[in-house]
Amino acid sequence: MGKLEIVDDIFAPHETIVLNFEGENPFAVYGIIRDLAEKIFQIEAKDIYEKIFKYDITGDPRWFYNVISWKKDFDKWTGMIVRILLQGEQHTQTKWGNVSIQITAWLVTSYQYSNFIQRAFWSLYNRTFYYKTRRRYFNLARGMVLSFKEQLAEALGIRKPG
Repeated sequence: MGKLEIVDDIFAPHETIVLNFEGENPFAVYGIIRDLAEKIFQIEAKDIYEKIFKYDITGDPRWFYNVISWKKDFDKWTGMIVRILLQGEQHTQTKWGNVSIQITAWLVTSYQYSNFIQRAFWSLYNRTFYYKTRRRYFNLARGMVLSFKEQLAEALGIRKPG
């Protein structure tokens, strides 16, 4: 069984949104992300995956590195994937530190086919009938991720420049 997959980077050409935070208890971002994701993307906690979780307890400052991701489905064929990369450090005594938060998101449409005729049908269907629906999902996904970024920045107390 073949698979025709169309992937759109939501923030092309930059790919990634970066938030930098310096302050007290930067590791708290980890918990804030999960709560915001459930609220904004309307997903359950079980849909949030930790791909990588690294935390060094041997030094001071203690560094951490986390990759968190989730998928939000819009319909049978299309969904969005969000990946958050946290990289930072926190001092043990003062709890002061910094964290870099990188947000990346993709809109993914996937069709299953078993022969070249079905593949041609799905390509034609996508270009003629499903294009407007995908654009609507794209705009919806972009709005969700931007709202997530704004609410995360607000929760951390990061002010907008200007």
